[in-house]
Amino acid sequence: MTQSIVYPERDKSSAPAAIGNASGVDRPIADILKDLFEHAQVLAKQELQLAGAELDEKINKAKTDLTAPILGGAVLYAGLLSIVAALVLLLAQAMPGWLAALIVGGVIGGIGFALIKRASAPDAKFRRVPPNVQSDIQTFKEAIK
Repeated sequence: MTQSIVYPERDKSSAPAAIGNASGVDRPIADILKDLFEHAQVLAKQELQLAGAELDEKINKAKTDLTAPILGGAVLYAGLLSIVAALVLLLAQAMPGWLAALIVGGVIGGIGFALIKRASAPDAKFRRVPPNVQSDIQTFKEAIK
């Protein structure tokens, strides 16, 4: 038993305006391609303008979002410097001012150095390659030979 496929007839009245003209006569393919190319150029320009506007908007939002934390950090730093100055003045009551400043500066510098050293030190468990990985590397090298 064979089935026949029935294709519906195409209704030209529902065709897009770019394919047919107002009189219902099909336009030449060259005109259609020309319109398509022009519309593609306009679309590309509009997409670039939109991308630029979105990028500007994101940059402005980032500036706004970063302003308060930066100002807060600056004020916090000024407060920290005031506390350091107070420590120096407190120690200066018991010793010469230069020695008090040297001690406070040395302690704060040592704390900062220790924090940097701790942050930059690699984790000990990643220093050596585990034995099973070494055996896998050796097996791979032998297979290549």
